[in-house]
Order: sequence, then C-alpha cells, then structure tokens
Amino acid sequence: TITVNPKPTVSIVPNPAEICFGGNINLTASGGTTYLWSTGQTINPINVAPSVTTTYIVTATDANACSDTASRIVTVYPIPVAVITPVAPTICSGQSQLLTASGGTSYLWSTGAVTDTTTVSPTITTTYTVTVNTGFCTTTDAVTVTVGAPLNATWTGSVSNDWFTAGNWDVNCVPGCGTTVLIPDVSPRPFPVVAGAAAAFSGDLTIDIGASITLNTNDFNACGHFINNGTFNPGTRRLTFIGTTSQNYFSNSVLYNVTINNTA
Repeated sequence: TITVNPKPTVSIVPNPAEICFGGNINLTASGGTTYLWSTGQTINPINVAPSVTTTYIVTATDANACSDTASRIVTVYPIPVAVITPVAPTICSGQSQLLTASGGTSYLWSTGAVTDTTTVSPTITTTYTVTVNTGFCTTTDAVTVTVGAPLNATWTGSVSNDWFTAGNWDVNCVPGCGTTVLIPDVSPRPFPVVAGAAAAFSGDLTIDIGASITLNTNDFNACGHFINNGTFNPGTRRLTFIGTTSQNYFSNSVLYNVTINNTA
C-alpha cells in the first residue's frame, strides 16, 4: 500500500508586509515542522531588514517529509523628507510668522495644527516641530523662530510719535541694542517720543538735519555710535552710552543728562 500524504499548506504572515526604509520586520511561517528560508536561515520566525522591496521564500516540511513553499513580498517605503520654510525666521515681539511644511500628505505640528501651514506668534525664541506622514512612513523637522530686534530700522512716523509702536518703523519692528537706527526728516509726520515704562535702545543712531528725538517718561540707551545732526531733547530723562566697544559721538548741539557706561 502506498500512502499519499497531502502537501502542507504553507503561509507567511504578516500580509501585507511593509516597512519604512531602515526598518525591520518579523516573518513567521506556518504549515510545517521545519523551515528553510531563501535567506538560508532555518529558524522561524526570521527578522529581515531589506533596503529595497524584496521577496522572501520559505520551504516548509511537515512530519510526513512533505514540503511546499510560500513567498512574501516585503515592501520598503522611502522615509519622507520634511522641510519647513522659512528655515531660520526672525521676528519682532508681537509679530506673527507663517511656517510651511512640505514632503508629506498629512502633517501634525507641535502647535496642534494638522495642515501644511501654521502661524505662530512667540514672545520668546521658540522651536516648532512638524511630523510629516506619507501614508505609511513619518519623519519630523524643526525650525527655531527667533524673537529679536531688526538689524536696521528707519523712522517713518506713519502711526504716531510713539517710539515703541512698530508701525512707526519701516521694518514694522521696534529697534533694539543691535539695530542701526536712522531718524530722517519726516515732517509733517511726527518725530519719535520715548514714553512709557521702558527705556529705548539703539545700536548706531543717526538723527538727520531737521529730525528729532524727545525723551518724555523714560531714558535712551545708545549701544553704538551716536550721530546727532538734528535735535536730541532729553528733558528730565537721561542718555546713556552702554556699548561694549568704542563708541563715536557727534552732536551739532550741546547734550545734557548724559551718562557714559561703556565697558570697552
């Protein structure tokens, strides 16, 4: 009598088998008592980490010495390239910045936004991240939004005479210690007045002929060179030179209430 045993029913899980580039996956065969994989391995399951989409074959042998094969394609998806623009934005306090991400089909920002864009208004320098998804694989990118003063600013007086109103400056930003400031003759529009709870700062400062700066309820700190071809009226307040390098000073009129606090 000849006994004919059926072939084993061999299968491999998971199905489908998918990974992102750089990942790995366990393949588990069933239907036999011993296994021989196309990788040469005889263990079960096996762990594979292909760099490209690859087909794996297993030969399974059962207790009757009957064997059959099964195959599984392991699909490898590329890691998305996430990019946030602009790459290194700088804004002034009180301003907003639009951040735009690319490289995916869906997005999740650290702000909670789930579109490819988000608008942020940090009061201090802040780092934002986005997770980019292409349907299977994800990656992240980050950008730091720096909150600081502009490099250059020219007075326009477009809104009022308030030094601290951003709309009075051509860059829509209030100057700081590192800002090169120009006060031109903008008459009949008003010239800047320093009022309020905070002192004003500038880097290199030039007051043109016919222009002026008036100190009302607070002081003025000059971190750079001071060129006064117009009028600087300190009132009862004080002009202080607080540079850390040599500062040049010129004025076409006598200045009073001046303090030299330069550390150079």
